[in-house]
Amino acid sequence: MLKKLSILVLLVILQNAQAQKQTNLPYEFGKAKPEEISMKEYLRDPSANALVLYEHSNVSFHGDGSYNHYFVNTIYKRIKIFNEKGYDHGTVKIYLYKSSSGDKERLKNLKAITYNAPYEKTVLEPEQIFEKSYNDLYDEVTFTFPNLKPGSVIEYQYDIKSEFYYNLVGWNFQSDIPKVYSQFHAIIPGFWNYNRHLNGSLRLTENKSEVINHCYEIRGAKASCENLTYTMTNIPAFKLEEKYSTAKKNHIAKIEFELSRVNRPDGSIKEYTTTWSEADKVLKEEQSVGKQLKLQSSFKKLIPKEILKIKDDNDRAMVVFYHIQDHFSLNSDSRNPYSDVRVKKAYEEKAGSVAEINLALVNALKAAGLKSHPMLISTRDNGVPTKQHPVLNDFNYALAVVEINENKILLDASDKYVTFGQTPFKTLNGVGRVLDFENGSYWLTTNPKVESMELREIKLKMDEEGLLSGEVTIKSKGYDASYRRQRAAEVPQDDLLEFLGYEDSDIFIDKYRNQNLSNLDSIFVEKFEIEAEMNQNIGEETFLNPFLYRYENNPFQLENRNYPVNFGYKLNDVTKTSIRLPEGYVVKSMPKEVIKRLPNNGGFYKAVFSQKENEILIYSNLQLNYPVYNAEKYKYLKEMFKEIIKTNNSLISLTKTSGS
Repeated sequence: MLKKLSILVLLVILQNAQAQKQTNLPYEFGKAKPEEISMKEYLRDPSANALVLYEHSNVSFHGDGSYNHYFVNTIYKRIKIFNEKGYDHGTVKIYLYKSSSGDKERLKNLKAITYNAPYEKTVLEPEQIFEKSYNDLYDEVTFTFPNLKPGSVIEYQYDIKSEFYYNLVGWNFQSDIPKVYSQFHAIIPGFWNYNRHLNGSLRLTENKSEVINHCYEIRGAKASCENLTYTMTNIPAFKLEEKYSTAKKNHIAKIEFELSRVNRPDGSIKEYTTTWSEADKVLKEEQSVGKQLKLQSSFKKLIPKEILKIKDDNDRAMVVFYHIQDHFSLNSDSRNPYSDVRVKKAYEEKAGSVAEINLALVNALKAAGLKSHPMLISTRDNGVPTKQHPVLNDFNYALAVVEINENKILLDASDKYVTFGQTPFKTLNGVGRVLDFENGSYWLTTNPKVESMELREIKLKMDEEGLLSGEVTIKSKGYDASYRRQRAAEVPQDDLLEFLGYEDSDIFIDKYRNQNLSNLDSIFVEKFEIEAEMNQNIGEETFLNPFLYRYENNPFQLENRNYPVNFGYKLNDVTKTSIRLPEGYVVKSMPKEVIKRLPNNGGFYKAVFSQKENEILIYSNLQLNYPVYNAEKYKYLKEMFKEIIKTNNSLISLTKTSGS
């Protein structure tokens, strides 16, 4: 339930004699510049709907010299709104951290102004500000700027008072709109030490750090302070609307802080950053993790006895995997991979969470005499986990790993559509942490080892009216097969048109069937009949587009992309098309062969057109040899897909012979 936020205009009373002063600002609150109000567009990005003119975060620590200490984070932003599409930036949401004990961060001194031409000022009123509980960890304060119009300049400022020293969250330099100037400034007493990490590919314009001697005192003990400033200027918008990427937070330019230790006034030290060795000890004794890995004797009785008699390790592991995969139904997908895990109970009920199913798989593999461990990962939409030290909240998914002849094979029995040695597409996110409690945990890549491929064989014939009809066969394996199997199993037959990707009303399909839907180790085969109008007549000529499967638009539209193109796995897409012409039709002209290669054996696109008697043959192959291409390869991918689209729109010219 929303409630009006109280106490908005009280000044923060600084009780520390050594309190730090805020840096001089290039902008004075309450005084927008005339040139900002009259600004029509941002020359560096004319497509921008809004622009951050200036923003900063200024962190200062305060206290009374004894026990009461806190930090204040002063946030200031001035934004230009160019059009109605930029109105989203006229609604501000502020999140205040809170603990289970009832302590919480406090919002102070919130003020906001809207400026409109010629110099009209509208001030945000207290009754326009609302506060509510967002979740167990945060309260949310929301307000919308009054009198917002295209051309408005808006500015706001507020302080967050916090006693949660571990919650110094850092600063996002980049967002979905461009920024002229963005700065993070902090004066941090030596009593608190923070690890910090600059994320993204953009570089700082200013990176300055200096020491202020004896600037802070706690109970008679004095410490020097680090006065640090991080600045970026002319920051491009981060646009993640393109395909083939992982979570935005993996790539956006930002500075992150993590409390590593507190140096107490008496000389003692409290460490906040643990080692993986320490984390392993905790996880080993955890009821939902380590204690769930001691069920091998139970699983020897639970799994079919004939499994234990299989001599070959790989074959035995494969049969164990498929047994667990078939046995369980997934009933939960918790963001906490090890939350209230009860493996034996889940096995008996034949239903469990991802963690319960894959911990059951680990136990079953161990019961079958194989070396196996659980693995923590972060999915593609959750960001990349921190590798420097354990941050268990970074992980939101659990896999199993089995070791056979020194090969480490990743498994996920919770997904009904992946085969042995394959994990779901969402898990292809770089690395995960294998929990080997005997020898120590370690990092392992999640790069796929299974081969993926999609082969389309299209056999058509054209009648006298130009209508094409025939049969399409699609053979797939690996990730392409997993996707198509899931769609075939879950999409109703009445929705075949959408299922097979045809939205063109001139294309009709019928009599769909498939093979090996449940046999995951075999190539998945789909067949259906088709009728299509893919030609147009101009005078004496008939123009035919032979590409039943084609890219309509280039997935890469940005002028520059400063984050990787992540396909997840290697692609191999092949189409073989034959079109039998009716009597009296001859080919007047046909597109030339096309081949476009990526540098460093990165892949290629090839299209070949030929004729055999009255049959037109088209072969095309798109092959991408890397799961991930760095930002420097973006222009080559963009150019290659431009060539693919050009080829996909190629036309074959046909004419009728005289007398036909």
